[in-house]
Amino acid sequence: MKKTQILVFILYFYIIAVAVMFIRAIYFALEIDGNLFSDALFDLSFILSIMLAMFVLVFLVFGIYRSFQLFSENETEKLKVEMKRLKFSLIPFYIINFIVYFSVFILVVVATRGFILFTSFVFPFLLQIGFTYLIVAGTSSYGIFYVYSRYKSNHIKVDKVIILVLLQFFFILDIVSTIIILKDKEINRIL
Repeated sequence: MKKTQILVFILYFYIIAVAVMFIRAIYFALEIDGNLFSDALFDLSFILSIMLAMFVLVFLVFGIYRSFQLFSENETEKLKVEMKRLKFSLIPFYIINFIVYFSVFILVVVATRGFILFTSFVFPFLLQIGFTYLIVAGTSSYGIFYVYSRYKSNHIKVDKVIILVLLQFFFILDIVSTIIILKDKEINRIL
């Protein structure tokens, strides 16, 4: 199975999980009485969150293993190509992620006047956000190994390596770092 097929599969699974959670948010906004964990739809959204987490972890382990394999074989250009393909192909995922979570947050907080923040309903959303961050951290392995290989070949100084590696672990800044890394010849001038 190609990496793009895996990414598309994870994206579709993610959209289904978010749709179930969105339906749950609407249901909760309309009917507050009752035990949250007894509701089948809530349980389904929680199970989908856990399944998404498992898929994300498999994806991350595969990505880290593949990037380490390319690094150990001194395939610097392949690392660069894989990093570019992976980071830029995940931009729509992060945009969808932001739109969905922002709209669910607004819907739920406005509908309950902030009451929802003190209930256990927020837990699956926090799980999803946490696993979204893990995707950023896991996809950064290609960039980190690429920067380290350039450092080993004396193309980048240590202070620039530290900056580029740290940028890889933050939303949006990881894309900025990737763009800087792709302009390999200009890294010392840009930073």
